[in-house]
Amino acid sequence: MAHIYLGRLDWNTRKGSPFWEAPGGGSIIDLRTMDQQAAFGGAPQGWAFCAYDAPQHHPLLEVDLGPDIDSGMKQAIRDALEQRIGPIPGSAAASPREAIRLVLLHNGDPAGKSAHKPIYCAPGQRLEIHIGAFGKIHDERIDDLAHKAAQNAIEVFRVDYEHIKSQYHPDTVQRVLGAQMLKMFGRMDQAKVAELLPRFAVDPFKRPDTTITESFNKADSSTVGPELTWTEVVGAWSVVSNQISYDSTSGPDGHIRAEADLSSADHYAQLVITNLRDGADSSFGPSVRFASAATTMYDSWWYQRSDVFITKTVAGSRTNLTSAAASGVAPHTLKLNITGTGLTLYFDGVSKATATDSAISTGVRCGVLGIAGQQLGDSFEASDGISAAGILGKSYIKSQNTMSWLLLR
Repeated sequence: MAHIYLGRLDWNTRKGSPFWEAPGGGSIIDLRTMDQQAAFGGAPQGWAFCAYDAPQHHPLLEVDLGPDIDSGMKQAIRDALEQRIGPIPGSAAASPREAIRLVLLHNGDPAGKSAHKPIYCAPGQRLEIHIGAFGKIHDERIDDLAHKAAQNAIEVFRVDYEHIKSQYHPDTVQRVLGAQMLKMFGRMDQAKVAELLPRFAVDPFKRPDTTITESFNKADSSTVGPELTWTEVVGAWSVVSNQISYDSTSGPDGHIRAEADLSSADHYAQLVITNLRDGADSSFGPSVRFASAATTMYDSWWYQRSDVFITKTVAGSRTNLTSAAASGVAPHTLKLNITGTGLTLYFDGVSKATATDSAISTGVRCGVLGIAGQQLGDSFEASDGISAAGILGKSYIKSQNTMSWLLLR
């Protein structure tokens, strides 16, 4: 029977590349600050909700929320939670399901310094919370800019915007600003810039619309291409037989970044995995929200032809978020989509794993992850979804008369 706990994460050094995970494996919703997530080993810091298929017994799992997440919490359990993560908003009779939602929405810090970043969602989108064996524990369409999830989206973007301005080309900054206005208000104009970013009210903007592709169709080379420029962030990469190859057979997780900016941090990346070699830890897959100057991103990967994972890496420190069974023989297409704080991994077009995480809220580049070397991939694609009628292909306009949101197609 599935269980949720509040606990500290475990630094797993039993694999080739160490990483943070739910003690004993499992799925998590991370409550750590950004600095805590960036720590490479050391004593466990901060907290996470950890979900498992069955009851667990581990000293790092300190509060058992049990299998029943819909009945009111006992006072002793609520007290134990509040001693560790602070006051829980709302009714004292809240269920674990409701308490998790309230903590994620209300107890965060938009900068991720004093607490986890809050979950967020733009109007017209669905606010979903996923955690492992329990699946989707919350699903709500956000139709009001005053909703806490929408306000969190604005507050997080205001913090992120100064970083975006310092890290990216002005053309990218203008497209990102345009994308955020479309998501939050359904239109772009200077008045909305002032509403979204009072400190940058006169900043220019552009309509966003970006899709990038890479065929890897070139002679064998240690330089990956030819359509895109790639940076080998970690490990050795090459093109072999018109496919991208991760060549390092040992060491940390390999990462390569496509140096082309999308127009929004809401986007997807996909890769056809054409070969996954036999051997311990062999893994391959696409990355999203890849930072332009740091080893920070979300990754998806097919592991040893048996499972798929969604993970994040913050300043080189990896945390496993969730996993699911996915066996077979290559080729398979892996796609990772991120919208707001929701991640979905698709395996040959079928949703296989979902996660909720708020840590990496910026990053408009994508890439590829490789572990244990000699993996092959083909037909890389990434898009913010506008031209494909995806994430930003739907705009929402709030009617001042009816106070309702109209979906424009």
